[in-house]
Amino acid sequence: MSIPVQKLTSLSSIAALVARGLQTYGIDPAPILEQAHIDPGRITDPNVRFPTSRIMQFWKLAVEATGDPCLGLRVAEQFQPAVLHGLGLAWLSSDTLRDAFRRLARFSSFIDALVDISIEDTNATTDLVIRGLEQGPLIVHEDSDAGIATLVRLSRMIAGNDTNPVRVMMQRPKPACPEQFDTFFAAPIEYDAPEYRLCFDRELVDRPLETAHTELARMNDQTVVDYLARFDRASITMQVRSKISSNSYRTVSRGSRALPTY
Repeated sequence: MSIPVQKLTSLSSIAALVARGLQTYGIDPAPILEQAHIDPGRITDPNVRFPTSRIMQFWKLAVEATGDPCLGLRVAEQFQPAVLHGLGLAWLSSDTLRDAFRRLARFSSFIDALVDISIEDTNATTDLVIRGLEQGPLIVHEDSDAGIATLVRLSRMIAGNDTNPVRVMMQRPKPACPEQFDTFFAAPIEYDAPEYRLCFDRELVDRPLETAHTELARMNDQTVVDYLARFDRASITMQVRSKISSNSYRTVSRGSRALPTY
């Protein structure tokens, strides 16, 4: 059952991240937030979600204010795991990159109700497939850029700064600043692709991480489950996802390092 467009919401900290990006240009984000009908005083409140349409309008206005077609990459540079609250902390404690990817796929609605993330294995790669970035009430390519770049930044945080995808597919057209994209991703990029896809070496994805802390990761999983259940009880989609995640969390034995897939 799909959620009506007018009821789609996104994490408030997305707006905070874009606001920090604007500040790196010397631009005061408050008037732009207000123009997008977002209260500047509430963007750091983890219990607040804003209509996705307003977040996208804020992105559009931010791009106009900076005149920078690479704004999405600049915003991704401001990202820290705490932006995603419990999900960010669970990511940092994941056993492997695959483990982290599964969490991201399971809780994608926590970040943005538009986005759906799945994992696909090929003979040589494990791919993160991201759908929903180029749809909805207002498409802003820089928002998609920030999302994809943030996933790579997150992967580098736990697997090492030299962690690069082997291939990147982007649904958006080629940007006006392709050299910056090449530098950031350090991988071949296909634009105007049918979907967004980050392809990683399978051996890398399944390599144990030195930062792994299984129990801490699961505790933060439950934080996200509780958030989803608490925030929008009127949303059937969120209730179902929350219930599935909660049940799966309880059925995993404390000694097992494996995580359920959905």
